[in-house]
Amino acid sequence: MNTTFNNKITCGIKTDCSVCPLNKKETCPAAKQSCSTSESCSLEQIEKKSVETKKAAKFPKKFFMKKPHITKIQIYTWIIVPLISLGGLWYHKLGLIMPVMMVFLLILSYFRGRFWCGNLCPRGAFLEIFIKPISFYGKIPNLFKAKYFRIFVVTVFMTVFTLRTKAAFSAWTMMEALDKWGLVFATLCLVTTIIAIVLGVIYSPRAWCSFCPMGTMEKWIYNINKKVKTLSLKGAK
Repeated sequence: MNTTFNNKITCGIKTDCSVCPLNKKETCPAAKQSCSTSESCSLEQIEKKSVETKKAAKFPKKFFMKKPHITKIQIYTWIIVPLISLGGLWYHKLGLIMPVMMVFLLILSYFRGRFWCGNLCPRGAFLEIFIKPISFYGKIPNLFKAKYFRIFVVTVFMTVFTLRTKAAFSAWTMMEALDKWGLVFATLCLVTTIIAIVLGVIYSPRAWCSFCPMGTMEKWIYNINKKVKTLSLKGAK
């Protein structure tokens, strides 16, 4: 007999089923038969296609005000970004918050890898809260994730940092030197934040994170830890 089942699927197999078992995610007793006229065996595939069609019909991601993916600590730490990058331009010593954070995260990275990036980073929280809702979610270029590009970014970052630090400590007094050094960090924070915002709007909100110089150095330091552990295990044997 021909029976019409749920989801507008018509079964051409002669069975005594009153309801298609595939609707209940059970095995069709007649599925092994040759049934070219039947669609009952492909019901699950049709259901999957309908789900995919519904997803495709949704608006692109960029039209959604997505909730930020941040930790409880990052709810508050994002304020450090404008505090340093903007406030540091007027009161330069605010920039000295950065070297303290840099030393802490590099020490932490030896034991926890890029734990800082996903759980504590103020800039990551800033991008999640303010850039995520307006991001166009374009595809992040593979160049950003390339090894040699990340090495290049670290090299440029460290070169600029070293030269400007050397210039800062050429001041006459220590307080003047610290003041100028704070401005170095404030300027670096402002420039890198602007880059992160532009890339975050065009690409993913945290596109900057794919080649962040501090994130790259965290990874290198953690790899040193893993190599040390490997060598110690080999030595123990």
